[in-house]
Amino acid sequence: MMRIGILCEGPIDLELVSALLERIARSRARVNWPLQPGDVIEQVRMRKRGYGQIPKALKLLNPLLHEKPFEGYSLFVIVLDYKTRGTQRSIRRQIRGDHRFLLGIAIREIEAWWLADRRNTLEWLGLDDAPQDGYRYWQDDYNPERDDDPKRTLDELTQLSSRVDATYGGGNVGLAREFASLWTDRAALRQIETQCRQGFAPFCRRTTQAFHRVRKPHRNPRHHRK
Repeated sequence: MMRIGILCEGPIDLELVSALLERIARSRARVNWPLQPGDVIEQVRMRKRGYGQIPKALKLLNPLLHEKPFEGYSLFVIVLDYKTRGTQRSIRRQIRGDHRFLLGIAIREIEAWWLADRRNTLEWLGLDDAPQDGYRYWQDDYNPERDDDPKRTLDELTQLSSRVDATYGGGNVGLAREFASLWTDRAALRQIETQCRQGFAPFCRRTTQAFHRVRKPHRNPRHHRK
């Protein structure tokens, strides 16, 4: 079991990031044993959410890294929105030199990575890729990293869909959890990398490298050469 701590801004981010980590591990790093994502903010007993809580969580976490229950973690993944520049600087200072930490920046929000996976998003909603007049998602120059409000775009898509029983609004954990369950095995990583070159592409690359670094291949002793 590989234990991974996740620090992010809220429950929607946690659902989507957990699914992406599973997908990256299996399809890019060939990590075949189960991952067990852990919510580090809960582990250090910080109930409030938001990017401002993450530096506080790290400050509490650092002295505990080599003690239970944190000594079993192989990797700590932090994901923030791009607008958190001051927080990013603080976090980079705190994690400098510790290779168990990996920082990813979603441009603009985690929903941009969701929207970048166009094939799975439209299939999940039961929509096709035929142009829809007046909707930004079908504009020729649409790019999720340039979307000034990815949550609103997802809300528009859920309003169009007859397959979901709620709209996304300013964020819907239930819908995020439903999509994340699909993403675990089917996230179109290459498509997301192409659409989100600034945020997701480097995150995916660094995460793959981190999995290669920490993984311990399982061997069957009966087939081990003498």
